[in-house]
Amino acid sequence: MRMKMLALLVTVGLGPAGAANRTSAADVWFSFPPKTDFMDLFRKPDQWPASLQGIDAFMLQSSFVYRSSDKQLAEIVGFLRKHGVKLALEAQMMRLGPNRCGQGIEGYKPPGYMRTVFQKLKAAGADLDFVAMDEPLWFGRLAKRKSRFGGSCQFSLLELAQNLRQSVSELLELYPRAEIGDEETIRSPAIDRDMPSGYLFEIEKWLAAFEQETGSKIRFLHWDVAWFPAKNSEMDKLNSNYWTATLESAVTMGRTHEIRTGIFYDGDPGDVASAAWNAHAIARYKAVEDELHIMTDTAVFATWMHCPERALPESDPATLSYLARSYIRDRDGRIR
Repeated sequence: MRMKMLALLVTVGLGPAGAANRTSAADVWFSFPPKTDFMDLFRKPDQWPASLQGIDAFMLQSSFVYRSSDKQLAEIVGFLRKHGVKLALEAQMMRLGPNRCGQGIEGYKPPGYMRTVFQKLKAAGADLDFVAMDEPLWFGRLAKRKSRFGGSCQFSLLELAQNLRQSVSELLELYPRAEIGDEETIRSPAIDRDMPSGYLFEIEKWLAAFEQETGSKIRFLHWDVAWFPAKNSEMDKLNSNYWTATLESAVTMGRTHEIRTGIFYDGDPGDVASAAWNAHAIARYKAVEDELHIMTDTAVFATWMHCPERALPESDPATLSYLARSYIRDRDGRIR
């Protein structure tokens, strides 16, 4: 999401109808970018024992898989298999459009890119369980973004689904049982004019168009919330009211369509210290779950910012694994 540097996903082990009342332990997806101590995650399990014990899936980024060596992938796949951890992939599934629209914009890659990613995983012996598409509706249709190469494609819903059809086919050819999900944004029209009114109706139409054109159903939706614009208190209030109402409706929509829903929890772009960034992320999941009682199937801890800088150890308040452990402990305390 938005060139995320890292992500931690915590997925509740409940179907859509039971998401509001958690009665079972959560599944945990954990992801970290190939920087600082990334490979230590697979070499030093003693530095994150509590987090590792609760992890259900580790999410790799497709850009990492594309660049990685066969040795790296084999090491990661072997570690995950040894510890009984499933594999998820965050994927840039859109192909560049006419006149190479989308080049340099998040979510787009040249033809053949994702096929190479899937083939490398298969060659490494990986079992790919989940694929999370990187904001295709937002960057492929709604957002009017520019890059030094041009701009986003602004496809129709039908064109967008047709664009994704080849990447979906390449995935299912090698991994027919992989579940496909979507990561999309929630942001107030007050801070981004590209956000349409009736956004969730657009999402519902998108779900139908995707299934019609690809023959596959979107199984989960993870929401990337623009929490606060940090411009002025009045805009903060407008934005907060918007995302609160939209999240509540999104959870209801997910249950209606039997789609698992989740939220990305993160810190602020202005945070310069990783511990402060973690503190903001913790405050947000507590506000949503404890105060607003919005109980989704997934809690997502992610950043495309500078922080957190390291994954380990889980005892350090400035690391991603600390954030994982904090959420898991709070969650377990709730469901006892």
